[in-house]
Amino acid sequence: MYSKTLALVIAPAVAPLASARTFVVPCEVDIATYCNSVTPRDGRPAACLYAHSDRVTETCHAATTATDSIIEAFFDIVVQTYETCATDIQTHCADVAPDDGRIMACLTRNAAEVEAVCVTAVSKLSAAMKQ
Repeated sequence: MYSKTLALVIAPAVAPLASARTFVVPCEVDIATYCNSVTPRDGRPAACLYAHSDRVTETCHAATTATDSIIEAFFDIVVQTYETCATDIQTHCADVAPDDGRIMACLTRNAAEVEAVCVTAVSKLSAAMKQ
């Protein structure tokens, strides 16, 4: 469906959804093992643990299960938005670096020229990011 790499690319957008306090203590060993080079802000440790979810300890797995579900639901919306807006991204945002919400900002900036279904998808994704 989507790659674990997408988790690391989109992770900063998920920060409000995944509170670090939920898993930092139970996942200290896993963070040190798999996420040592990850900058600890904007939900990046949560995304890193998600990307390594097949390797984390049982204690960490138990602490991150709810966060994983939230992240998976969010990524489903991200994938739907990308698929819906692929043509508009290529047409209006091909020269935009895909980081820090720049693609969404580009689509929003060009909303008058973007397909209506894409505008709707971007609105849905924006709403999901605020939850």
